[in-house]
Amino acid sequence: MKYTKFIIPIFFLGSLWGLIEATLGEGLYATNIPHSSIYITCIAVFLLAFSRGFLNFMGTSALIGVVAAAYRLITTAFVCHFTAIIFMGVCFDVMATLIMKKEEGITWRVYLTGLLTPFLNNAAFVFIMFYVLSYEHWVLGGAEKGFRHIFVSGTITSLLGLLLVPLGFYLGLKLKGLTQKQTKYLYSGLTILALVFWIL
Repeated sequence: MKYTKFIIPIFFLGSLWGLIEATLGEGLYATNIPHSSIYITCIAVFLLAFSRGFLNFMGTSALIGVVAAAYRLITTAFVCHFTAIIFMGVCFDVMATLIMKKEEGITWRVYLTGLLTPFLNNAAFVFIMFYVLSYEHWVLGGAEKGFRHIFVSGTITSLLGLLLVPLGFYLGLKLKGLTQKQTKYLYSGLTILALVFWIL
C-alpha cells in the first residue's frame, strides 16, 4: 500500500489524458480546427495541476506524461503528438517543482505556474520539432507555423492557464482531503477505470 497512493493516481490520470488525446484530440486534428492544440493543452494543464494538488511531488507530472504518451503511441504513429505529451508533462513538472514547490493552497506561485508553463512548453516543443527532430510537418510550415504555435496558441493557453492551474490544483487538494480515509475504494475504482481506458 506504500506505493499504491503514487502509482495508481499516476496511472489513472496518464491513461485519462491519453484517452482524451486519442479521441477528442484526434477529432480536432481531423477536422482541421484552427489552433486545435489549445483545447488539448488546456485539458492537459488542468489534469496536471489537479495531479499536483493530489500528489505534490517532483516527477509525478512527468510520469503522468509518460503514461499518456504510451497510450497515445498505440493509437498513432505521429512523432509530434508523442513528443508534445512528453514535453508537456516534463515542462509542467519542472515549473511546478521550481515555482509551486510544496504549496498547500492557492498562492501567486500557482498562478505563475499556470501562466508560464504553457508558453514555455510551446516554445520548447517548436524548438525540438525544428532543430532537433527536423520533423517534416513543422519544417515545411516554416517560421510562421512555429511563431503561431508559440505566440498565438502559447499566449492563449497561458492566459487560460491562469484559471485552469489554480482550479485544478484546488480540486486536487480538496479530493486529497476528502479521500484520506477511503483510499482503498478510491484506488480500486481508479485502477478499474484506467484498465477500461486501455481496453477501449
